[in-house]
Amino acid sequence: SRVGHPWLKKPISLRGRDFVTAAKMLSENLPTRMNVTRGRADARKGCRKCGGTAETQLHVLNECRTTREAQIRRHNWVCNAIKDRATAGRRPATVLSEHRVSVDGEEYRPDLVIIRGEQAIVCDVAVAYDNRADRLRARYRDKIRKYEVIRDALREQLNAARGAGQPIIATVEVEAFVIGSRGLMLPETSQRPLERMGLSGKTFLKHVQEGAVRGSVLVWQAFTC
Repeated sequence: SRVGHPWLKKPISLRGRDFVTAAKMLSENLPTRMNVTRGRADARKGCRKCGGTAETQLHVLNECRTTREAQIRRHNWVCNAIKDRATAGRRPATVLSEHRVSVDGEEYRPDLVIIRGEQAIVCDVAVAYDNRADRLRARYRDKIRKYEVIRDALREQLNAARGAGQPIIATVEVEAFVIGSRGLMLPETSQRPLERMGLSGKTFLKHVQEGAVRGSVLVWQAFTC
């Protein structure tokens, strides 16, 4: 689908073997044990690295503890792309990364707090495996529920730290940005949240999409090295 995966037709940053790996990943054809032993009941299907569950693409790209660092780098790349976009342009925002907020003795650290004028937007990021659209939607709902509880505490905290002449934060909104580890971006979990944060634009969407895909290629490379 050119809508869901425009990088297949005109990639910006995916070149050579990375593009080939990404295409195999999108079609569920990476040489995981589950793929290469399909139809062989007596073959080993457990993860060759962690020895745990079946070695599927989902496990390698999003669950395996041995690729955890590469998964974190992929997540952080997406966070930084959103932050860079928010702090650029004619109306640059102030962006706080992993800002700590305590509510009822529990500490929360959303990935980003984007502040423009009298509004602050909490944004937490997730890169979820996208073999099913409902997986992305469920992750989005979980993020919203988790951070809704910090609205009032965050507003009070930000206003207490405001300097003279700075506008008072009147509203705190809670958003999430959920993208598939193979690049799928649903309107309700990715495009619309970015629009509400004032970060829309086809070029930027494609940039983030390819970045997530490239991050997953690096996760696979970390697994197979």
